[in-house]
Amino acid sequence: MPYTRLDAAQTLAQAFALLESVRFALVITVSTDGREPRCRLMTPVPHQGSIWFRTRRGSGKIRQLRERPSAAVIAERDGYVAMASFRGLVEVIDEAGLLREPQAPARLAATFEEELGTQRYLLKLVPRHVRYVDHAARCKGEAHLAAP
Repeated sequence: MPYTRLDAAQTLAQAFALLESVRFALVITVSTDGREPRCRLMTPVPHQGSIWFRTRRGSGKIRQLRERPSAAVIAERDGYVAMASFRGLVEVIDEAGLLREPQAPARLAATFEEELGTQRYLLKLVPRHVRYVDHAARCKGEAHLAAP
C-alpha cells in the first residue's frame, strides 16, 4: 500500500504535533570543519513555528552554534513508527530582556529569567526544512520554508 503524500501545511502540522508529544528530541550540531558532531537529547519547547531549548552556558553546542548557527532536531514516537526532522538556523539567546518579547515562550521566560546569561542560554531553532513520516498511518511529507 503506498504512502499518502502530505502537503507542506499538513507536514508542518503533523511534525509539530509529534514534537509537542515527546519529552525529548535529539539535537545535532556540527563544527565548522564538519569533524565534531554533538548529539544531545534535549527537551523541546515548540512555540509559534520555532523550537526552543535551554542549555548550559559553557556547553560545546554553544561554541559550535556561535561558529555555525545551524542544527538538526529529530523527534520520534514508538521506535520510529513516526518521525519528524527539522533543520534550520539557530539563534543563541543570552539576554533576559529577549524573553519578554511576545515571540518567546512564556514557559521559558518564567523559569530562566534569573539564570539567563549567567548560567543558562536558550536556543531558538527556526526550521527551514521539515520532514515527517508516520509508518502506521502510511503518510509522509516535507516542507521547505523561506527565511523569516
